[in-house]
Amino acid sequence: MPGSSQANLSAEIGSHVLVSIAAAETCSSVGVKTFVFASSGGTVYGHSPAPGIGLSEGDPTRPINAYGVSKLSIEHYLRLLSDLRPMRTVSLRISNPYGEGQRAARGQGIIAAAMQHTVAGTPMTIWGDGTAERDFLHVADVAQAFVAAAEYRGAENVFNIGSGTSLSLRDTLDAVQTATGRPIEILYAPGRTVDVQRNRLEIGLARRELGWAPAIGLDEGLRRTAAWWSIPRN
Repeated sequence: MPGSSQANLSAEIGSHVLVSIAAAETCSSVGVKTFVFASSGGTVYGHSPAPGIGLSEGDPTRPINAYGVSKLSIEHYLRLLSDLRPMRTVSLRISNPYGEGQRAARGQGIIAAAMQHTVAGTPMTIWGDGTAERDFLHVADVAQAFVAAAEYRGAENVFNIGSGTSLSLRDTLDAVQTATGRPIEILYAPGRTVDVQRNRLEIGLARRELGWAPAIGLDEGLRRTAAWWSIPRN
């Protein structure tokens, strides 16, 4: 995760980069034809696009946290691996996935965290003033992107996978409250240096090459997610 990855850089490399490349090498050695990697469209770029514009795969990459550096490093190692061995590798730069089954225990995913706070009736703390923008994508659309990438036979090996739009955290939390029918008390903490202000991905390449596009809008996705959170659990 972007925040915790800063604490121990060598541990981040060992637990993230090394194990990912080892897994890819093992797949190659047993004859796997295509290896699809879940990269991060939210961290590998390290900068915000201009308002109303998305980040494209060809834009500069300069991650501002160790998590993003790890993801970008893995992308490059996979590209090299595909040049050296007969295994295709595809990296999907996924925006901010959310949906049914995502728990908030790891501190990852603002929508999952917001859902949990609505269920528990507890205050929720967010970093910054709530104006930061994120690109949210339902998990079912993420899954379809993986299927499309696994079947892809073209020349590209990196794709942005997002909604193509962005929404402020304040508006996102308002949408969660509408979907759940429950209020959330929001507490604001100082912003973090490991977070970009605005994230929005341009997904034209995935549309053209993979034949993929998101099918589930935020309102529908939040309705499904809220229904999942409403199921009683022990």
